[in-house]
Amino acid sequence: MWFFRKREAQAKGAETKRPRDRRLKEARLPVSLLQPGMRLTGLDRPWEEVPVLFQGFVIRKAEDIRTLRQHCRWVLVEGESELVDQALRSLESANHDTDNRFVEHHSIAKELPRAQATFEESRRFINEVFQDIRTGKDPDLDAAKPLVRNFVQSVNANAYALFWLSRVKERDAYTAEHCLRVSVFAISFAHFLGMSEEEQELIGLCGLLHDIGKIRTPDEVLNKPGRLTPEEFAIMKEHPVEGYRMLCEREDSHPVVKDVTLYHHERLDGTGYPEGLTAERISRHTRLISIIDVYDAITSSRVYKEGKPANFATNILYEGRGTQFDAEMVEAFIRMVGVYPVGSVVKLTTGDIALVSGSHPNRRLQPQVEVVLDRERREIPSFILDLADEPVTAEGQPIGIARPLPDHECSEQLVKRIETLVRMQGRVA
Repeated sequence: MWFFRKREAQAKGAETKRPRDRRLKEARLPVSLLQPGMRLTGLDRPWEEVPVLFQGFVIRKAEDIRTLRQHCRWVLVEGESELVDQALRSLESANHDTDNRFVEHHSIAKELPRAQATFEESRRFINEVFQDIRTGKDPDLDAAKPLVRNFVQSVNANAYALFWLSRVKERDAYTAEHCLRVSVFAISFAHFLGMSEEEQELIGLCGLLHDIGKIRTPDEVLNKPGRLTPEEFAIMKEHPVEGYRMLCEREDSHPVVKDVTLYHHERLDGTGYPEGLTAERISRHTRLISIIDVYDAITSSRVYKEGKPANFATNILYEGRGTQFDAEMVEAFIRMVGVYPVGSVVKLTTGDIALVSGSHPNRRLQPQVEVVLDRERREIPSFILDLADEPVTAEGQPIGIARPLPDHECSEQLVKRIETLVRMQGRVA
């Protein structure tokens, strides 16, 4: 009997200590979830930028992970199925437990080539539309639909790729590029709010065409440095009506797009134009576009003014919630872009200049940043700091964000970073 029980106990022990699943599995993981024993098969940036020995490098110790965290956000790894599956479950749980609806199906670097191609094609389209209107030709507005559809696909893959591209702004082409950026942010916001892809396409089309009437506004009014006179402001206020008339000349114009074009400067308290509508007459689509229109206008540089930091714009929107802007939408929009939006520029307490490369929904004041300039504004080999890790200087001083900066203060470095990643043609994690 004793012998039987001993064998039974051994059998039970065998059940509880079953052999590990040593089959290999590949997955894309954030660096924070890496474990010793995983083999690197891909990075979210060129291999030569990261001080690991070679592709296929096996993580052996915590120091290896700390090194990777200084240079990467996402990596491709190969490891035992049990180890990789555990990391994937942690990733799924983290995505489920936050209100961040931007699930990154692959990295910014991998999405950038497609996003840039769509952005450039859309820029050509909107410039051609404006040129056709100037010369009295009938613009091909139908071509906007597949472009917007590509924006939707890119946002659903990784919205931050288009966010980065939207930060590169040419002040001399404000109106056309403003339309592109409003379209991108509108699609992203619709995605964040849980709208269907069909609704995202419609709101993206609204954003792309909302300011089409400005092509009829004289340049001396549109680009005037300084405050407009009452007469000039009256001319400026005609652009929603002009855009609406253009769209009404086309039988295939969507009624929602026409409504947004006509009313995107209306305000809930009746102080907007052209008709002074009050809240009950302003549609959901129009409310959404009006928020993004103001946000981009404040953060963008023009020929006569420099753009403001993102937090300045969100403060303006927050102050106007419930009176000028839909309160729930404003609060949701601020949750989407965050205190320090991805792609924005910040000055660290060390004096270094960095680009915001990632965010933590539950730690919004401590994003992940990529340091690109030293305190003397000299270019340095870029490296990543995750401020949520509460890093310190060699002297033990905590490193944090001193203040946000306008986009134009680091646009050259952002362009270079985008060009480097695009040259990789998506061969990244």
